[in-house]
Amino acid sequence: MSNDNILLKKTKEILEKVWDDRNLFFPSSEKGLFVQRSFDSGIFSLGISSVYLDKVTEQYRTLFKGQWKNGFLPGSIFYGENDSHFPDISFWRNKKDAEYSVEGINTSGFIHPSLSGIVVWDIYVKTIENKDEKTGKKILEEFYSKILMEHEYLFSERDKEESGMITIYHPFESGFLHSKRWDSALYRISPKNLISYKRDETIDSNHYSKRDYDVLVYLAQHFLDEEYDFSKSEFQVKDLLSSCLMYISNKKLRRMAGILGKDTSKIDKWILQFEMNFLKMFFDEESKLFCDYDLVMGEKIKADALLSQTTLITGLMSSEFLERSVEIFMDKIFPEIKKMKISNISDEMIILIFILVKGFDEYGADYKNLRKIRGVLVDSLKIRFDDIREGKKGDEFEYVFCGLLAGILEEGS
Repeated sequence: MSNDNILLKKTKEILEKVWDDRNLFFPSSEKGLFVQRSFDSGIFSLGISSVYLDKVTEQYRTLFKGQWKNGFLPGSIFYGENDSHFPDISFWRNKKDAEYSVEGINTSGFIHPSLSGIVVWDIYVKTIENKDEKTGKKILEEFYSKILMEHEYLFSERDKEESGMITIYHPFESGFLHSKRWDSALYRISPKNLISYKRDETIDSNHYSKRDYDVLVYLAQHFLDEEYDFSKSEFQVKDLLSSCLMYISNKKLRRMAGILGKDTSKIDKWILQFEMNFLKMFFDEESKLFCDYDLVMGEKIKADALLSQTTLITGLMSSEFLERSVEIFMDKIFPEIKKMKISNISDEMIILIFILVKGFDEYGADYKNLRKIRGVLVDSLKIRFDDIREGKKGDEFEYVFCGLLAGILEEGS
């Protein structure tokens, strides 16, 4: 048996051990065993659908059980009283939750980047590849209206400008707990009338100072104080990655609608809005990079090259941009990674590299340099997996990374 096959077997052993048989989902990490995070579930599912297609399908059924009556799909669903996770269950219990949420299911009030359309389409494609077209269509019938409701909520409540882009009102809504992308936006906010709280032990204390964390709690508190009216929020950002993922999700949803004979006019409108406003909203002429956009300040937020390159997943870029993206990775990002050592690559960088590889796949790209990019991803995942085996718990995405590694090894076996 080859080394990769041995490693694949070991990743499966861990994944099967942590699979939640009662609630039917893969937890993101040891510290988050009783919390299903929607962004993590999406990345997880795209990574391991070739290994555990049935479990991925069940995981998304579990996720949508927490969908609110107004279409909102929570960023976190809680299974048990977990004191280490803040904002926790007790924080989110409020009138608005009682009005719209599902009775007996505890959720957060944050959104996460939506991968629903992308994941369900992936499930459908892999199901029909197994010569089971009837089951594949049933899956689309099961999820289509739920995903449409989610998108309707997001474009109603998170895109008041009708730009086709998604607005987030808290850094955690980006899907990442430790991201440095929002430091400048957090710096200008002064928390007021702060509630008492217990700090979430899963949040990196080396990244967020006490003041920064006060701001994070203050912004979360605004959700409840204003009953999800974000017009006065001091943090309003058009999130580049969330918007690109939503665009792809809409494209997949449109394909589902075609198969099911559904009207696509609403989806077509969202797709067109994104395509018309994408460059204007996100592209910075000076740096030649795509950036998040701060609606409060009316300016783009300085981005790094890796985040910018993930826009390849939209499929909207020219072949020249594709070539330039490979060059940027090899000339700027790859040397930075080599300098910091693979073991020091952040969780966010690993996820962004995974999405970037998916972006290259969108173009059917097959470059010598692309193999190096994949190599960085695999090496990073292997180190994270070694940490799990050695009992070094604490990564935000530790079991997600285990799943991504298993998927890559399965496809290469």
